Amino acid sequence: MEQKTILPHHNLKLYMNEQQTKQDIWQFIQSLNRAWAVEGNADALRDFFHGNMVAITATDRERLEGREACIGSWRKFVESVNIEGYKEVNPDIQVYGDGNFAVVTYYYDLSVDVDGKLPIYP
Repeated sequence: MEQKTILPHHNLKLYMNEQQTKQDIWQFIQSLNRAWAVEGNADALRDFFHGNMVAITATDRERLEGREACIGSWRKFVESVNIEGYKEVNPDIQVYGDGNFAVVTYYYDLSVDVDGKLPIYP
């Protein structure tokens, strides 16, 4: 026998709105990743990255601060390798503050060809 979850009527709208919000957020993340990893267009990240973004990456020695620094790092990576494949795996999206902010985590598979050399990052 199949078990079904029945939500109280007053929570159904909230649940449906949250599911749509999660779907919209995930589409945003996939579009962001497609821009740099599939299309090789790091400059398109300007439409996704906040002006005060901060990032810690595996290829930079220092913390990146600000949109332009982050775009520059992504651009440097994209220009130094041939990305052969990219795929997000097992996303988890947690929405807070009535949908005003979210925490998104996921794993990814990234295949790159560096012509037998490791990219050098200062």
